[in-house]
Amino acid sequence: MLAFALLLALAQDRTSSLPPGPDDGTPPPPARCGEATDGITVCGNMDQSRFRLRRTEPRYEPQPLRPDFKLPGGGSGTVEAVQRGVGGVSVPSAMVTLKIPLGGKKKPRQPEDK
Repeated sequence: MLAFALLLALAQDRTSSLPPGPDDGTPPPPARCGEATDGITVCGNMDQSRFRLRRTEPRYEPQPLRPDFKLPGGGSGTVEAVQRGVGGVSVPSAMVTLKIPLGGKKKPRQPEDK
């Protein structure tokens, strides 16, 4: 195991394959795309928004208006469609909500005659 660790340490001591810089040890200036150089120049577009979808419609649409209706006697109702889960299966359903006043309107009290 010690011999294997020594072999790994020796493999890390080799020189890199980068092109040599000027004599003072600084790396060469990066080449611009389209210029002819002796080395390899990698050109890329760093703009990450080029991968995004261009959407013209709004992302979130407003909620549709629910149909409301009036019942005789002062009640009201609404109808809406919803997606429900029944037994692990998703099924469409219609919901009807009724608001019915109980007891009706109270009559004003008449003063009692004595």
